[in-house]
Amino acid sequence: MILVQVLLATLAVLLILLFVLPFEVAGQGEWGLKKAYLIRINWTGRLVVFSMEAQQGVQYPMLTIFGVTLWRGRGNGEKKKLEESRKLKKKDAKRDKSGFSLLEAKRMMTDHSLVGAFKSFLGRIIKALRLEFRAWGTYSTDDPALTGVITGFLAAINSDKIVLDLEPDFVGDDLDIKGSLSSRFIIAELIVICLTFLWQKQVRYYWLPIIKAKFKFKEVTQHV
Repeated sequence: MILVQVLLATLAVLLILLFVLPFEVAGQGEWGLKKAYLIRINWTGRLVVFSMEAQQGVQYPMLTIFGVTLWRGRGNGEKKKLEESRKLKKKDAKRDKSGFSLLEAKRMMTDHSLVGAFKSFLGRIIKALRLEFRAWGTYSTDDPALTGVITGFLAAINSDKIVLDLEPDFVGDDLDIKGSLSSRFIIAELIVICLTFLWQKQVRYYWLPIIKAKFKFKEVTQHV
């Protein structure tokens, strides 16, 4: 019984530490034809380290605790691509069912109160993340209008901490982006900022009706 209490107390302490001790993130990558990246996440200094490296479509994850490698894996590149393709198809299907479209995205972009709240939220998140990010290259989508929306959004978030030297391509559909980032954050602080943002009136206007509609749909199906 005492052993169980000790284990539970230890788990509780670890859970609290997980929320209050800082994480450090560093990474660099190249997206496009090569799709190569290296991301390293440290917790409590370098006592706990998780890294993920990808080269030629194959992932190499590794978990190290107290300098000892506990897990080292090697992902299947082709299998990963297939899973990502399936996930994208599912997301597209869900988007179609929810009625969310490019028109809805444009309406949100032109909602000044929402844009103002999002800018304030983004500023607080960037400050809490101690984030420094830089990206350069070109990007494009199948829809020139969507590319234009993305261009406006990127211009809005460009700052001294987030440097986006990205050029839109309204004709092609290629993606050639390189980037680097570093961050140091505390999970509890991020949770408070996100909840505060989501509960603002102008933000609740968009997500709360979706939640209510889903609950009503579940109630109807249960009665049926």
